[in-house]
Amino acid sequence: MAFNKDKLVCFYVNARSLVYKMSELELYVYEEKPDIIGITESWTFEDLQNSELNIDGYVLLRKDRIVGDKIKSGGVMLYIRSTLNATVREDFDSQIFPECICVMLKLRMKNTLIGICFRCPESEKLSDEALFELISKAIVEKIMLMGDFNFSELDWRKPETLDDAHPFLKCIMIISYSACR
Repeated sequence: MAFNKDKLVCFYVNARSLVYKMSELELYVYEEKPDIIGITESWTFEDLQNSELNIDGYVLLRKDRIVGDKIKSGGVMLYIRSTLNATVREDFDSQIFPECICVMLKLRMKNTLIGICFRCPESEKLSDEALFELISKAIVEKIMLMGDFNFSELDWRKPETLDDAHPFLKCIMIISYSACR
């Protein structure tokens, strides 16, 4: 069944530890009723049960950062309204860039790929290349990509300083061009 609303309502946040902010998130969801919720830096960990993070009426998808027992940072989550027809796109999973979740939504006009990604500031070149590969792979789809990409050399407040040769900007330009066709 295709989604019939005129607009898809989405919410994105860098939580910097969601566990102690669940009541705030639940209140926001109750008030605003978003269809998709993307969260970066969830700081969730393997021993944390989904039941502690569930929100009524939503399907929860998550990827925790696995670094060591003492480090609880990073991680991404998607909450998708349970009435939406979402399919996890495992072909976007990457061992090299693991903090990314993509789903395909069947919407009225066209299927749409929805993704959430987190790139830590200390990412290595190999991880960045895997991110760029994922983004490039997505250009054949109608896409909405949310996330925290942490390229300190890109100052979005000063667009005139952005270098079009930067690999991340190249990826964005390819997606923008593709979406405009």
